[in-house]
Amino acid sequence: EMQKLDHHKKNFTNFLRVFNVNINGNENFSYGIKRVKGIGIRISEILRNKIRISSFCKIGFLNKKKLFEVLDNLVTENTANLPYWLLNKQKEYSSGKNYHTVATMLDAILKDDLDRLKNSKSNRGLRHLYGLKTRGQHTKTTGRKGKTIGVVKKKR
Repeated sequence: EMQKLDHHKKNFTNFLRVFNVNINGNENFSYGIKRVKGIGIRISEILRNKIRISSFCKIGFLNKKKLFEVLDNLVTENTANLPYWLLNKQKEYSSGKNYHTVATMLDAILKDDLDRLKNSKSNRGLRHLYGLKTRGQHTKTTGRKGKTIGVVKKKR
C-alpha cells in the first residue's frame, strides 16, 4: 500500500536539505532527489518504490524521518537487492566490492581513484594528468581547451 500523505500546509516543507543540496519541496520526489550528486532517475525511482509513495508525490509533504532513513540505507546498507550495474562504484579497487556512493563521498572516491592512477603512472593516469582524453578518442581537432588562437595571415 502507498504511504498516506498529509497534504496540509503545516506539514509542507518549502526546501529540504539532503546531502548538502537544497531541494524544492514542490518538485516530485523522483526529480527532486535526483539533484543529489550520485542519484540518477533510476536510483530515485527505486527509492520512491522503497518508500512506497505515488510518483506524483511532492517531496515537501514527505515524512522527513522515513526519507532520511531510506537515504541512509542507500549509502550505508549492503546494496545486495540492487543489480551491480546500477551501482556507481563497481569492483572497488581495495575491497573488490560493489556499492553506491553519493554527494561528497563520491567526489572523494573519484579523486582518490584518479590520484592512484596518476601515481602509478598508468597510461590512463598520465592522460588525466595532462588533461587529455582517456578513452581512445581522436584529439587532433576535438577536445581543445583554453584560449582559442586563430590563423594569423602573413603580411606581404
